[in-house]
Amino acid sequence: QMRNLEISKWFTGLLILCVGVLVVGTDLPSQNGSRYNKHVVGEDMYETGFYQSIGLQNSGKPLYSKHSKYQQIDVYQTSHYGKILVLDNVVQLTERDADAYNEMMSHISMMEHANPSKVLVIGGGDGYIVSEVLKHESVAQVDHVDLDGEVVEVCKKYFP
Repeated sequence: QMRNLEISKWFTGLLILCVGVLVVGTDLPSQNGSRYNKHVVGEDMYETGFYQSIGLQNSGKPLYSKHSKYQQIDVYQTSHYGKILVLDNVVQLTERDADAYNEMMSHISMMEHANPSKVLVIGGGDGYIVSEVLKHESVAQVDHVDLDGEVVEVCKKYFP
């Protein structure tokens, strides 16, 4: 059990470190100081001074944008990463690499149990964790709880 607690603390620290500020806009400076007209969504990591961005299609207009009871939900189309889900200005997932992250989140936990038959997934409204959990033959029941039902519905439509 102590090993699981330490992993949880490490993972929580990693997630907190990755939270940044999302910037959606145009005409951002490039590394050499020139400017370019490209619509981007990006995160600025204040702790490290690191900034990264993803170029958007459709002139930066979201495929979906709505403020639910709990948070701002945006879906954008990109040329390299496919669709991306952004909640409260933080990139949550991209179509291109969501599987790698969610495989680690689900399978490592599932393999810690000898024969998991009932699984509770808290959060993960995109459904990727649930789909990975269901790959285990021993699973008979999965309960999925998410704070924001609108995120679940948006992800069913845009990330089937």
